[in-house]
Amino acid sequence: MTVLVENLRKEVDLLDTAGASAFTSIATETSALLEDLQELEASLEAEIEQSRNTDGKNASTQLPSGKKAKVLATPLAVESSCSKWYTSSISALKRYNHQISKYVKVVSSSKYRIDLDTAYTFPLMLDAYPTKEEGELVSKTGNKRELMKSIVMHLLKSGHGSAVSALLADCHMENDVDRDMYQQFQQLNGILDDIQVRHDLNSVIAWLETHSERRSAHMDEISFELHMLQFALCLTGEKQANAHMKAYVYAQKHFPRYFKTHASELAPVMTLLVDEQDGGSEFRRKVAAHFAHEAASGKLKSKFVGDILQHFEELHSRPELFARVAHEFVAEFCSGMALSSESALFESMLAGFVNLPNFYKYSQLQRRLSRHDPAPQELPFQLPDKNHFLFNHHPIFICPVSKEQLVPLSVRVPATDEDLRDRKRRAVLVSPTEKLVPMTNPVVVFDHCRHLALKDSVRSLTKGGTEVFKCHYCYKKHKLSEVSDAYFIDL
Repeated sequence: MTVLVENLRKEVDLLDTAGASAFTSIATETSALLEDLQELEASLEAEIEQSRNTDGKNASTQLPSGKKAKVLATPLAVESSCSKWYTSSISALKRYNHQISKYVKVVSSSKYRIDLDTAYTFPLMLDAYPTKEEGELVSKTGNKRELMKSIVMHLLKSGHGSAVSALLADCHMENDVDRDMYQQFQQLNGILDDIQVRHDLNSVIAWLETHSERRSAHMDEISFELHMLQFALCLTGEKQANAHMKAYVYAQKHFPRYFKTHASELAPVMTLLVDEQDGGSEFRRKVAAHFAHEAASGKLKSKFVGDILQHFEELHSRPELFARVAHEFVAEFCSGMALSSESALFESMLAGFVNLPNFYKYSQLQRRLSRHDPAPQELPFQLPDKNHFLFNHHPIFICPVSKEQLVPLSVRVPATDEDLRDRKRRAVLVSPTEKLVPMTNPVVVFDHCRHLALKDSVRSLTKGGTEVFKCHYCYKKHKLSEVSDAYFIDL
């Protein structure tokens, strides 16, 4: 099926190219014909003006400026141009129609006659039709509404909020979407336009300052990158003598908070304040080269600052710099609303694209063997390991002792001074200001064999810690004091 999709994409590209070429040719010939007709019109107007002149001495009256008739501007020449335009247009349309016929032939091939109902025979619970029999699909409008919500969220996150109101009204779901959330996404779209279209960072920096009470390591990193980019824009945005002073004042106001965590990245950027505004390009190249060398050696971590230095003189022609900070800001914005920045609709479609070929092949084999699925509510085979990305957001740990299931994600909390001083606790630090804390009833790891289980299950095995217990996998003996918390990080 992947090969079929690729072939279809190629045919669509060929059809698009043929259409563009044909209509460009027609437009060019039409413009030439229109020019000839305008010249003929000017020539006829000049002849009428001459005929009205009763004075034979003025028979050689000059044509008006800009309307002088050319040799081509005669009825015979225009007739020839019309014939040429007709022949060229018909030829272009024939080429386009030939490509259309080829495309229709490819699409009409039996290879593309795939019924998704035969590829995926499991109920979708969307109250959708048509189906072979009405009873084959369980009616559940709740799932259909959830699907519509996913579509609405996709439109909001992708900046198409103007279409949401009409969609909700058409589906009679005006009350299913929080108006406050809708307005917040409208604000997000405005900020993204400022970043990516107008290259104006004032609105996003103001938003981060307004929401500084929920500051995290990721939010600090976004703020740092935005301030660095704004500082560079201050230096390059004005060709006046006060550009350096404006950048200096900006750095003096916003950079002190980052001296402890980003001093190595700030130092080379601050040296740009002392270079010559017009003749300092060589100095800036040396600074960028030195920064790249330090980053390659592992001494510096911020690749974004290196990109700013490398393209310092052409920041506005590098949309990828603004796209990066915009993408990171979207993730932080959605995180504040307890939402994922990724599109659930896109991931669902991607899952279908990856897995439908497997279901189609399975259904074809079952049909050839005249077999039927005994349990249509269960998947007949395990999904390939390459599709692990579909489940990254929902990891599940099953305790081998109690069979209890949970999502074993650790949470981030501010680190204390004791955590920073204790070397044994440094392993759980994820930033200079944050540490990982396991959830309630955490997963523990056995020190001798490194196997995992739930802490409550281990306590039940040790009967309050008075006895030695055996590992459920390798049967090595442990004490309750010989286990430690396991930390799971959602990547």
